[in-house]
Amino acid sequence: MNLVYLSGSTIPSKQASSVHVMKICAAFAKRGLKIYLTGLEPLKNESNSKNIHSLYNVAESFSLCLFKPFFKGLLNHLLYTLWIGKLLLSIKPQLVYGRYNWGIVLSSVLRFNVIFEVHQPPLKFHQRLFFKYIVSRKNFRKLVVISSALERELKNEFRILNTKKIVVAHDSADAIDTGSKTQKIKSIKKIGYAGSFNPGKGVEFILELAKLNPTKIFHLYGGTEEDINTAKVPNNLVFHGHKDQKTLFKELSELDLLLAPYTKKVYGDSQNSDLSRWMSPLKIFEYMSLGKPMICSDLKVIREVLNDRVNAFLAEPENTSEWTNLINELSNNLTLVNGVASNAKREQLDKYTWEKRSELVLKETSFFKEG
Repeated sequence: MNLVYLSGSTIPSKQASSVHVMKICAAFAKRGLKIYLTGLEPLKNESNSKNIHSLYNVAESFSLCLFKPFFKGLLNHLLYTLWIGKLLLSIKPQLVYGRYNWGIVLSSVLRFNVIFEVHQPPLKFHQRLFFKYIVSRKNFRKLVVISSALERELKNEFRILNTKKIVVAHDSADAIDTGSKTQKIKSIKKIGYAGSFNPGKGVEFILELAKLNPTKIFHLYGGTEEDINTAKVPNNLVFHGHKDQKTLFKELSELDLLLAPYTKKVYGDSQNSDLSRWMSPLKIFEYMSLGKPMICSDLKVIREVLNDRVNAFLAEPENTSEWTNLINELSNNLTLVNGVASNAKREQLDKYTWEKRSELVLKETSFFKEG
């Protein structure tokens, strides 16, 4: 059976959304489905690799259908949506799944079965209209949301929504084989962060932490050097830039402690809305998959997944004193550190792999197959 996944992501790119869609499509393909993933070609391809799948460390088990944008804004949305319509009529999929609301609206008009995934409430007028139209159609099958907080908000905001069709599916990560036994942390000297440098992700906060912890080496992955004020960078901070998925995970696995220092307001790639109430950050699941201890900001939505001193260490956002004290405490209590890291790895394998997520979102549809 054919499934078309409609995304608005640029592929390949540094966007977390591009990682998400590539990973989940690989997981769908493992279920025996023929997958077509749509996305946007980058205006300038900064990657030297001709194999896009390898950049994301996924098998070439699904087809990439990329639209080359010539314009920005409304005109590009219209042209991309028309291109999607032509593709759908050619493939005639049994199911259309996606996050790109323009394409999902057209899929609904064309009477394809639809599963719609959202990562934040629709804010703009046209987004709200699109949402109401999609969930009211007879061919609407499910709404996938990334947190219980987002589910509650949408239930309150849209009374038209059939709550039986909502599925909460937090983000996920690969099931990484770390051998029969995860390597124990013997000291905390190398501390790392991987992700975007967008406002709210805490990169500026890490610069301050590095200054307060001169005996530790801090490693930053992602973003560009232009994203940070190099005049503020201390000598114990190393900037690695963007890495492909395989290289990134290899290098992160060599670190002792990982950080997710979200501020009280968090912004995504569009940088036009605060995600801190709804988010399910890809980063925390990737950290868990490595079997490494992490310190994460103690936000309410984060506690849907992380529990302090059970599978992570939580600290008040933007409080350098509390984070520094916690780093020092963990440096002196490696038994606790290794126990919590082991719990995180076990829980990620039990609940938060892409394969388990694909099962969750397709369950109770004709596309679901055990295995």
